[in-house]
Amino acid sequence: MSWSIIGEAALHQVVGGPATMREQLQHLIDVSRLNNMPLQVLPYDVGAHPGMQGGFHLLRFTTDPAVAYCEYRQGSIYMEKNEDVSAYARVLDLLVARTLGPDQSRDLIRRVLRELPRDEGEG
Repeated sequence: MSWSIIGEAALHQVVGGPATMREQLQHLIDVSRLNNMPLQVLPYDVGAHPGMQGGFHLLRFTTDPAVAYCEYRQGSIYMEKNEDVSAYARVLDLLVARTLGPDQSRDLIRRVLRELPRDEGEG
């Protein structure tokens, strides 16, 4: 299973123009309906939060120990020490507690989708 948390700012930052953003936001809505892909939005009003230092992936396996993965400007790092993985697991738990539920997240994405301006030439 894959679980994604997206900051609300990412929903408003128009990349590729409104038509592209519409496709991307609709894709998020579609993917969020899959049982194996929970997607939740971290709203603006949570203010400062423990995920502000940057994105990360927490990889959990059935047979191997969990791994935390972070990307940064010059590269990336896999962290395998229990204390590192546990620290990222705590951050994830804190973020999940502040996110909108799946239905509210979809509602917010739909609202942002409706508010996008039309490109010239779009119907």
